[in-house]
Amino acid sequence: MEKALSELKELAEEHKKLIIRNRLLLKTVSDVLYDILNRVKDGQGQHLKTLVDRQSDLATVLRRADEIERKYDEWLASHTGALAAGEIDLDSLRDEIGGRLDQLRDAGGPEDVP
Repeated sequence: MEKALSELKELAEEHKKLIIRNRLLLKTVSDVLYDILNRVKDGQGQHLKTLVDRQSDLATVLRRADEIERKYDEWLASHTGALAAGEIDLDSLRDEIGGRLDQLRDAGGPEDVP
């Protein structure tokens, strides 16, 4: 059990590093685009083709980063029991609401809360 938990933590760290690396790549592409746009504004139009190429690279990197992050969230949720981003545990909410209603019934008497 302890070995499995250790391996799970190691895999989680590897996934985090991958996400961080892809975010850094995205930042690099963004910086290059910013530089190219400034050159185009300064009248250096020959960089326009590079801008189009970099825009395509940026779109690819964004899709990849989103896909990796989504897969990581799903993987983490499946291995830890946590919910993936945006998911709601309705059973847990039902239990919590039921527990609160029970507390209200106990505090005010059964006739006060249906």
